Amino acid sequence: MSEGTLLQRPLKGVIARYLMMARKVAITVICSVALGALAAQPSDSPDKSGQGVQTASRSAAPTLFRIDVDGKAGFVDKSGKVRIKPRFDKTSDFAEGLAAVRIGLLWGYINTAGKVVIEPQYDWADGFWDGFACVTLPPPKGRPTEQGRNGYVDRRGRLIGDIEFDHLKPYRCGVAPVRIDGKWGCIDKMGTMVVAPQYDEMSPFEASPPHGALARVVVTRRVVAMMLWGGPEGGVRDYERNLTFYGFIDTTGKTVIKLRLAEVTERFQEGLAPAKQWQWGPPQRRCRWRVGRSFIQSDWGYIDEAGRWVIKPGFKQAAHFWEGLAAVADKDKWGYIDKSGKMVIAAKYDVAGPFREGLARVNVDGKWGYIDKVGKVIVKPHLTWARDFQEGLAAVGTGEGNDFRAGFLGRNGKIAIPLVFDSAGSFLGGVAKVRLRKRDAYIDRTGKIIWQKGR
Repeated sequence: MSEGTLLQRPLKGVIARYLMMARKVAITVICSVALGALAAQPSDSPDKSGQGVQTASRSAAPTLFRIDVDGKAGFVDKSGKVRIKPRFDKTSDFAEGLAAVRIGLLWGYINTAGKVVIEPQYDWADGFWDGFACVTLPPPKGRPTEQGRNGYVDRRGRLIGDIEFDHLKPYRCGVAPVRIDGKWGCIDKMGTMVVAPQYDEMSPFEASPPHGALARVVVTRRVVAMMLWGGPEGGVRDYERNLTFYGFIDTTGKTVIKLRLAEVTERFQEGLAPAKQWQWGPPQRRCRWRVGRSFIQSDWGYIDEAGRWVIKPGFKQAAHFWEGLAAVADKDKWGYIDKSGKMVIAAKYDVAGPFREGLARVNVDGKWGYIDKVGKVIVKPHLTWARDFQEGLAAVGTGEGNDFRAGFLGRNGKIAIPLVFDSAGSFLGGVAKVRLRKRDAYIDRTGKIIWQKGR
């Protein structure tokens, strides 16, 4: 902790001062409830919730799937037929009808027929979102040591705007976060700056019915974070330090949830987001003569899209709501709450995943199983690996090391596709990527191999 402004005052009046401080904190909390204040990273990076990073996804299921043959990338359709012959050095998945491809050292874009529609010319290229893609242009000719320019291109390959960015993130809801000289703001689809660079961090915008769209923003402020009083010389000392505060803005830059939160996830799920607030901790003896209080983070709770605390802080860890329930940790065990904050499935699991298609994966003593939304065990914990249900099937595995085998469970808890694979991914668009006898393959929902490398 760095010491900033250090103030000493007579001990007389300390109690009155703390009564005033308590009042200020109470006002701050009320403002946080009414105006908003959240920030965190629990389920977006939940170490033990088993939920992983939940990012916004495109709604359309893929119709083409990447393959790699002799170091070249191409695509097959869901029947396993090769639609785009492997001839690219690297590719991204298709998004909005286009895929980024690398030929030699440069990236361009192809359409679903495999035709190059934007010539390779970029040092780096991302997938399309909202009609635009993030790219990095090569350094100017004759100046190879300079850094390439970051920008956005439309579906015709036209560069948007003429501002140079330190860093950028995808367009969502018509605007995109950009960093200039170390600060984040955002631009519209014409490349016009609509929110001036002023934040230390900014997430991509996510749809929010009450506000159109919201983006999490972060600032660092120097505030009084610890106070000590007592001792032979008497008086009170204030110690400052840099703290991080989170909030949300809309696409016009209007602050919807004020930057008062200690942590909050990047987005809302089912109208709620896990969050923490800053608060003064209880007085503690710091040494023989001195007593102090520190500004600390609360436990996790949940706020709505207006910044109101719907479920008060009280959980050691918390994840997003899925299908009406959220995984939360009470001490070192996970259970599930409903949107009133009531614990509806007791906290008894070492790890708890989100509910998908009515079932959630849970871990007990290192083994995975599945439960339904009333806590009934559908699959007893005996699996060494498990994923969430998707399109009616869940990838699971048993064994360790060379003895590991993966397959798929149905929602009835029975094996739907035998555990014969070296590895397995989730189904998407009726197809799942697997590895069999050390070779990549794709299977359909019956377990039939529709394509395999070298086959």
